[in-house]
Amino acid sequence: VTLRQRLSWTASYVVVSNLLFEGPNDPTAPTPVFIHDAHDFVFTKNEIRGSTHSGLTVENTHQATISHNYIHDNGVETIHHGIYFRATTGVGNLIANNLLVDNAGRGLSLHHNSCTTCVVDVQVFNNTMVSNGSTGLLVNDGDRILVYNNISAFNGDTSGRKQMEITAGNNNIIGDNLTYSPTSTRAGIQNTTSSVETDNLIGDPLFVSQFSNLRLLIGSPAIDAGRSLSQVPADFDGVTRPQGSAYDIGAYER
Repeated sequence: VTLRQRLSWTASYVVVSNLLFEGPNDPTAPTPVFIHDAHDFVFTKNEIRGSTHSGLTVENTHQATISHNYIHDNGVETIHHGIYFRATTGVGNLIANNLLVDNAGRGLSLHHNSCTTCVVDVQVFNNTMVSNGSTGLLVNDGDRILVYNNISAFNGDTSGRKQMEITAGNNNIIGDNLTYSPTSTRAGIQNTTSSVETDNLIGDPLFVSQFSNLRLLIGSPAIDAGRSLSQVPADFDGVTRPQGSAYDIGAYER
């Protein structure tokens, strides 16, 4: 099903899946999918593309799962992101196994412009963030964010930013991620807090194709370099990850 009208909802205990959100091609239009003041919902296996704003905006949620979505080619300015996750109202928020590609701004932005601890207690696991205009991932205006097993590569061509930026909160953990840019000054993670960084790698992820297929080639440094996480038992394609042993980093398990 293709939807070309804005979806804005506050419903809890719902699952939204297998939909294509396309457009609108209007610079004055708001984000095509806006989830707010909701809890205990799942947004999964959807595609959002071609919007002139951020693809998905989420605000005032808890027990929210955003997984296995392909969100790409959205926005016209670097303030327009793939996922704009603005505020939480409790724990249990999971952002996992998403492909966030070619958005004008950040791939995933966890921040709010109006308060300093709006986004807390979020798990960001096994996402692949590629070729976004700004940084692949921003953590700001929040705390207690767990960032594990993500690939953030080839981002920042528009803004000159690092692949990941952690600019607020001292209780975040950033571990087992892979970042890369052919411009060395944009590779790696900018962490201006005392948040913990552990076992992060810098290296070309060796995608089948940076522009059309973000699965991993043999020899990729992402293979078997992640940690086992019970929250993400299967990858973007539904392939079971090896429970009890090292996962591949990113949304795809080879």
